[in-house]
Amino acid sequence: MPAIAAGYAFSGAGCDMVLGDRFGASCSPSVARLVERELQELGYSVARNAPYAGGYTTEHYGRPAKNVHTLQVEINRALYLDPDSLNVTAGFAVLKNNLDRLFNRLAAIDWWAT
Repeated sequence: MPAIAAGYAFSGAGCDMVLGDRFGASCSPSVARLVERELQELGYSVARNAPYAGGYTTEHYGRPAKNVHTLQVEINRALYLDPDSLNVTAGFAVLKNNLDRLFNRLAAIDWWAT
C-alpha cells in the first residue's frame, strides 16, 4: 500500500501493515489475532480493517464457518521501496525474511487442534 494510505491508520500515526478480514466476515478473529500478534512480535505496527478491510478475494473466498479463512495483508511500501526511484531498498530483504518467519510459524501450527 502507498505510505500515504498507511498514514490513515491509527488516527494518522501510520502503520506498517493493515490486516483486512472484512470486519470478521472473511476470517476467524482468532486467526487474524494470531497473524497480528506475530507481526507485532516481529516489530511491525499493525492496523485492522482501516484503511483496507479486504476486497473481492476476501469477500468471495472467505468462509470462516467452513474453515476457509482469507486475510488481506497490505504492506506499507516505505518498508521496502524508495518512493522516488521505485527501487527496492535494503528493507526488502528484512521484510522478506520476516515474512518467511511469519509464514513458517503459520505453517507449523496444527490448525485442526486449535
